[in-house]
Amino acid sequence: MNGNLQVAYRKLRADVESSLRGDLRSSVKRLKAPLTDVDPLTWLTAQKGAARLYWSGRGGNLQTAGIGSSWQSVGGSRCPGEILEGVNALLASDAELRVYGGFRFAERADVDDVWGTFGTCRFTLPAIEVCREYDQTNIYCNLTAEAGERILSVLNELEENLATDNVPFPVVLSRSDTPDRRGWTQNVDEATAAIARGEIEKIVLARRASLEFAEEHHAVSLLQRLKQGTPDCFHFLFDGEDGTSFIGASPERLYRRTERKVFSEAVAGTRPMGEGPEEADRLGRELLDSDKDLREHCYVRDHIRDQLRSLCGEVSVDANVSLLKLARGQHLFTAISGTLADGVTDGTLIEALHPTPAVGGSPTNVALKKIAKAEHFDRGWYAGPVGWIAADAAEFAVAIRSGLLEGRHLHLYSGAGIVEGSTPDMEWDEIEHKISDFIRVVTGE
Repeated sequence: MNGNLQVAYRKLRADVESSLRGDLRSSVKRLKAPLTDVDPLTWLTAQKGAARLYWSGRGGNLQTAGIGSSWQSVGGSRCPGEILEGVNALLASDAELRVYGGFRFAERADVDDVWGTFGTCRFTLPAIEVCREYDQTNIYCNLTAEAGERILSVLNELEENLATDNVPFPVVLSRSDTPDRRGWTQNVDEATAAIARGEIEKIVLARRASLEFAEEHHAVSLLQRLKQGTPDCFHFLFDGEDGTSFIGASPERLYRRTERKVFSEAVAGTRPMGEGPEEADRLGRELLDSDKDLREHCYVRDHIRDQLRSLCGEVSVDANVSLLKLARGQHLFTAISGTLADGVTDGTLIEALHPTPAVGGSPTNVALKKIAKAEHFDRGWYAGPVGWIAADAAEFAVAIRSGLLEGRHLHLYSGAGIVEGSTPDMEWDEIEHKISDFIRVVTGE
């Protein structure tokens, strides 16, 4: 593999030098070299310097690992549509370009320091990216005149970073939960009382579990093991500028766009897979027959359907609720699709769909106000949209089952939908199951 990479690096460096001697007429010049037997995530483990990112779709047909930045946009308080105007202008220069990034769950006056460098949103065109689509793998250099010298420096460093790391997992020293069990019980009791008064139909409350290690953890190695244990999920990694890393394994698609076709899905209601096929089937039937879970699911399905109807000429919704079965859990699932009306952009879609009742609640505005009051921590990018955008396509996942790695500390986030019939103990246990994939990884179980 190393020889293959060295040849590709030298080709790219020669192409960059040649391009810089010429006239870079377009805003971005995309240079390419083929690769064989190179896994993007394995390649990323060798990269120590420039900021890293990683994206893998739920079906595994697209994997991208990137380092550095040829172009970046960090948003302020503007809405997604305004923020993505600059992204769309960049993408118009080359149909093959993709920018990767995400948004905060919601604006917040008191942003935690650990989320500071991520901004309200951030989108990046990597300087170098290794991309595998289906059975083809290439390494790309996204060259701009402004970033030319910086990209040459990155390419020189790449030849020195050929060895991948096999990093042992550090010892976990402690764990703390925010809120703790008492605070969680109070939050759920207050939520169910508000539901009983008719103030709200559903609210999603989250917990943060913070782990402290004996030494610093390696973000890419953590994601590698997480990916191995959670197949059929979206997997992602975004480095902050201060050395933090946001990583996750989400089962939930916000939307996928192919030209003017848009595909979304309602994913709400959870059961474990249990021990063996028979127990998995029993738990699946129990989920399909649960009035509470079906009610929670319907809030999500109806919200997405109604929002897409306002943006599409036609919308199709699965007639029946089915099960989305993953390695460690199963969820109620309904597919929803439509054809976008003229003028509808990715920014319009994100504004309309996020947050769904699967991560916020119903009605949305009431739920968000209650979440801000109940949760004494900053969700940051947790439960926000993360993904990529190209000129003719885009895909975003909902960044659940995620964590922020900060030196020797890993902050894990997960939530549960509170509806009529919810109890504090039941919802605490559901969240504990959801974050168990992370816990097993970081403890080496």
